[in-house]
Formats: sequence, structure tokens, C-alpha cells
Amino acid sequence: TTSQAQLPAISEQGYASTLTLGGTTYLYTVGGATSTTVYKATIDASGNIGTFSTTSQGQLPSNYVGKSMISTTAGTSYLYVMGYGIAFYRATIDASGNVGTISTSGQTQLPEYMYAAQSAVMTSVGGTQYMYTFGGWNGSTYLSSAYKSTLDSTGNVVGFTTVSQGQLPYVRGYTGSTVMSINGTNYIYSMGGLTAGSSYISTVYKTTIDSSQNMGSFVSTSQAQLPLLT
Repeated sequence: TTSQAQLPAISEQGYASTLTLGGTTYLYTVGGATSTTVYKATIDASGNIGTFSTTSQGQLPSNYVGKSMISTTAGTSYLYVMGYGIAFYRATIDASGNVGTISTSGQTQLPEYMYAAQSAVMTSVGGTQYMYTFGGWNGSTYLSSAYKSTLDSTGNVVGFTTVSQGQLPYVRGYTGSTVMSINGTNYIYSMGGLTAGSSYISTVYKTTIDSSQNMGSFVSTSQAQLPLLT
């Protein structure tokens, strides 16, 4: 913790994202199970985290447990937040790295209640960005749903579809996820989480994104598995 600013309050199940603008890197922490707070901190040239502040940062309209992420479309950066239930929020980040009003306006809402879902954003070769949303909990059971949506030229989330998308082999929520490009091919990895009966799991899945930007089957074959339940 040396030289690192600490959060002003306890944050349960909140998410963090980073963005570099004009040579300055910012760290954002967003909400949580009982929080609507959005903080911004600056990361200095030594990689140290400065003070977390809510000043000039748009705040969440309600608490949430979902995924937050940042993407840049046509030179403008946006913060996306998967809210509680079916809510999907977007805010514009200005040239000073400040988060604007967080709103559902212009954003397609989630097709089902996907509490504790995860998402990844990537850019295709043609410059169109796609968002992939999978898993979660609908209030009574964990989900295996996997959706693809598109970001339009103004950064709005347009449509969620399961058509031609590989679905998770098992229901799960609170899973970790990341997307990587390796030798020109994009892959999404889904790791651990909770499944039916609120049991922790250690499974790691990989899916390949094809030339139409669709998710293939999620497979654990040839993937190292987590050594511990997470």
C-alpha cells in the first residue's frame, strides 16, 4: 500500500477500469452491492495511485453488481455500466477524464435480468466494436446465456442477440472474463465464478471470435484450470 491512495469507503463487489487520455492515466472505481459512488484517481509516472475523488464525476442512479468497462468510439471515450436487473448505462468521459452523467438513454437494455454478469469489449478489423455479455443470475438461478451487441458510431449499445453465439456450457455468475488478440484471432476467456447451489467453480473456458465477430463454443479443452475454487 506504500504510496498508494486508499479508497475513502469500503467497496463491495465494485469494478475498476483505467483510461489514458492525453498522456495521463486515470483509474475509475464504480459502485458495488451497496454503493452508487464513482471515484476517479490519477496514476502517476511511477504507477502510484493518487487520491480517489468524486468531484466532477457522474454518479450511479442506483447501486449495482455488474461489470463496468471503458471503450473509445470515434475518438470519444465512454464508461459502460451493467446495472442491477436489466439496466445498461453509459456516460461520456471528457478530455479531463471526468465521467459525465450516467444514463440509460439511447442504450439497448439487457434482454433478461443478468445480475452479476460479465462483459468484454473489442474492436473488429473493420473498426466496428462489439460487446459480449454472458452468464449472471436472474433472481432465482444462474444463467448460461451469451449475447453479442454492437456499439454504434456514437458509442451507443445496439441490440443483444444470441443468434449464432456459442452459449456457456454451464450456468454461472460472478465469473472473471478477459478478451485477447493472439496472432490476429480474438479469444474470450471465462474463469471461475458461482454456479447452481451457489457453489464456487474453478473451470476456465475459451471461445474463439470468428470473422463475423460471433462467439464459438466455450471449451475447457487444452485450457489450464484454476488451482482453487474462485
